[in-house]
Amino acid sequence: MLNFEFMKSHSFLWYLLFAALFAVQVLPRLWTDSLTNDEPMEITNGYFYLTHGDVVSHAHHPPLSKALESLPLLALRWKEPAAPADALDRAYKFCFRDNPGRLGTLAFLGRLSSLLLGLGLGFLLFRTTRAEPLPVFGAALGLWALDPTFSAFSALALADVPLAFFFLAALLSFTRAQESNSWKSALAAGVLSGMAVTCKFSGLVLLPVFLILELSQQLFPTLKKGGEGGIRFHQRGKTKLTPPGSPSFKEGKKEQPRFSASALSWPTFFQKWSLGLAGFGLWVFLIYLPGTLCLPGHLFPFHYFWDGFQEMAHYKGHPVYFMGQVGRVNHWAYFPTAFVLKTPLPFLILLAGGSALMVFRKIRLPLWQWMPGVAFFAAMIPTQDLGVRYLLPAYPFFMFVAAKAFGWLWERAGKKRLGKAALAGLGIFQAASVGLNFPHAVSYFNDLVTPERKFFWLGDSNLDISQDLKRLAETARQRGWDKVKLAYLGGVDPSAYGLSWEPWREGDLVKPRPGEVYAVNAGFFQLAPAFYPDTLSIAADWLSQETPTGRINDTWYYFEIPGRREPGLGGYVDSVPFQQSRGYAPLGAGP
Repeated sequence: MLNFEFMKSHSFLWYLLFAALFAVQVLPRLWTDSLTNDEPMEITNGYFYLTHGDVVSHAHHPPLSKALESLPLLALRWKEPAAPADALDRAYKFCFRDNPGRLGTLAFLGRLSSLLLGLGLGFLLFRTTRAEPLPVFGAALGLWALDPTFSAFSALALADVPLAFFFLAALLSFTRAQESNSWKSALAAGVLSGMAVTCKFSGLVLLPVFLILELSQQLFPTLKKGGEGGIRFHQRGKTKLTPPGSPSFKEGKKEQPRFSASALSWPTFFQKWSLGLAGFGLWVFLIYLPGTLCLPGHLFPFHYFWDGFQEMAHYKGHPVYFMGQVGRVNHWAYFPTAFVLKTPLPFLILLAGGSALMVFRKIRLPLWQWMPGVAFFAAMIPTQDLGVRYLLPAYPFFMFVAAKAFGWLWERAGKKRLGKAALAGLGIFQAASVGLNFPHAVSYFNDLVTPERKFFWLGDSNLDISQDLKRLAETARQRGWDKVKLAYLGGVDPSAYGLSWEPWREGDLVKPRPGEVYAVNAGFFQLAPAFYPDTLSIAADWLSQETPTGRINDTWYYFEIPGRREPGLGGYVDSVPFQQSRGYAPLGAGP
């Protein structure tokens, strides 16, 4: 059990200090980052869940995180689209057409829940480690506050940070239920697990994790579940065996034995799991109940849940980009590679060191502090290769290991100033690496990767999800561009940020036209040919050979062609829009 009453070693002011460091990185991006590709859909679906009980639009993304994102929107009045064709059309109209001048407000309100839950996850780390020695405690909070992936997605209205928060909260409640046999903790663990799963279906990894933890407690009670300086677990219901010949048997005097054994307590096991499953089922029932009450057909809540799970389980159509290649096949090395390249080097060094120290039994951590992270990471390897953000629930457990390694090294350094200076240097290194990339947290790569090589390694939410579209529009105003020709793959209307743009025309494929400004985002180069094969002729022509005039972060490249633009339709009387001539949908929303 996590004995919260016992954990009074470190002041709450420490948490506030690290939380302020975290918030400084996240808060400005609530306004400065443009809406990313999935956010309009997420926020709009959440709004229509809260107002109309819609649990079927994009059902492979469950409703809870979307509802949390959209809850602040209910404080204001919003115009709803009339008879949208589908969820994508509804999101476009709701965000970009029917509520003009409110895009900044919509983005800020929609992102608040991710910020608050990101701070909440830091608080859970604080409560878990506050009884640890100061080096371990400070390292755990420092790794959280200076983690670029957490700060990146705590500023976006997506489900990844909410899932990570509820995943860790469910684990903490489960370990409390293991220790205390409290029915309240068992019920809370079930409800929190339901919250995790109704954020993203990958939260179902909690079930095998709980089973492993439960069986390890029941079958191996002689294992001490605490590490040096860590939280110790004492289990009830043990039958303590002290043989007469043992050192602890002294003339009948009872002393604490080194090992203990117990019989399986199956009634307690079934009681706890029955309560946990009841809490899980109750939460799932309640979260999908609005669909039963409001939607035609009035299906049973679990029917909607199962349909969404099936849709997610069979979803395989999204192209993926990895190491210069794009296709529809997932790579087993994708997530390990993404984790190594997107994680700051000090964190990687401490994590590798902590893993080695555990193998050689120099440090000891309770099973629940490291196994869930390994299990979740392993479960994600076969899934869609869409970004390191999918691994976020594993990060807190990796932080436990890295922080414990930091504490062990700090203790071994003793009075050696050079050793402690080197460890302090790791913290400074991480702060500098993350700080120098501010505010471009989404496209952060560690110092193993030069800016020019980012494009080769990874794409999608590791690099470009339209977060810099607003910065492109600002660059256009500063440089006095009258109109920009876009080769753009994204889910956000560039006009919403005041960018005057038009699609490419057939004549633009031959060579760049005088007086034009061409802009292309990294996502177009990496993924557009897989989504729209005809766009390969854009990506493979002069764009791939010319040196850009400039770039915006790592996501936009622009080409300013000298000369004067000719009058006529789109600047040239003999051209038609490239997309229109090929007969497929434009890459971005219409101008």
